[in-house]
Amino acid sequence: MSVRSRTLAFVALAVIALTLVACGGDDKKQEDASRAASVNGLPSATATTAARARGESSPAPSGVPAASASAAPAGIQPPKVGAVLARVVVPAIQMDAEVETKSINVRGEMEDPSGKDHAAWYDFSEFPGFGGNAVFSGHVDWFTGELGVFGRMRDLKDGDEIVLRLSDGMDMTYKVSSSILYESAKAPVGEITGRTAKDSLTFITCEGAFSRSAQDYSHRRVVRAERVA
Repeated sequence: MSVRSRTLAFVALAVIALTLVACGGDDKKQEDASRAASVNGLPSATATTAARARGESSPAPSGVPAASASAAPAGIQPPKVGAVLARVVVPAIQMDAEVETKSINVRGEMEDPSGKDHAAWYDFSEFPGFGGNAVFSGHVDWFTGELGVFGRMRDLKDGDEIVLRLSDGMDMTYKVSSSILYESAKAPVGEITGRTAKDSLTFITCEGAFSRSAQDYSHRRVVRAERVA
C-alpha cells in the first residue's frame, strides 16, 4: 500500500472490538485462509478513530502525519509519497519476505496473511517511517507442516535489526526493543496495535499450544522494534 489517505470507512470501526490476527494453524488453513482469529480486543481499531474518540488530532488526509502527530526521528529521512512497502528483511532469523497490505474484516478481526511466506502490514496502522506504530503479522506455520514466515520470530533478541525495503529502493532500519509472549485471551490489544511515541514496528504471530477444537494457538508473540536509520 502506498503512502496515501486512509479511508474514512475505518471510522465505523471505533465501535467494534478489534481482534488480533491468528497466524498459525492446521489443514483448516487450506479450506479457509481468512478464518476468524481468537483474541478479543478493545474498542478503537485505528489510531485515527482512537484519536478522534479522545478529541485529539488525526493524521493528515495525505497520509503524511500532521505537525502535531508523531514524526520520524530527527535527522532520519521519511519515505517519499508514492512509495510502497516491498519487503521486510530480518538477518538474524534469515527472513526476507514480501509485504502485502491487509485490513480489518466486517467482524472487527485483523485479516490473516494470505500465505505462509507473506508478511502482512495493516492499513489501520501507521505507514512506517512517519512515527507511530506500524503493525505487521505473519504465520508461524502452515497446514503442510512447513515453517511460516514468522516461524522464528521468538528467536529475536533486543538489538537485532529489521529492515523495511520500499518500492523505490529506500531501506529503513529498525532495532528490536522488546519481545513479549502473551496468553491469547489476555493480550492487551490496545497496547499492541495502538499509537506509539516512537517510530515503531510491531510484529504479531502465534505461539504456544495449538487447540484443534478452538483452531487457534494459546499465545501470541509480539515483537516491537524502533527506527534507527
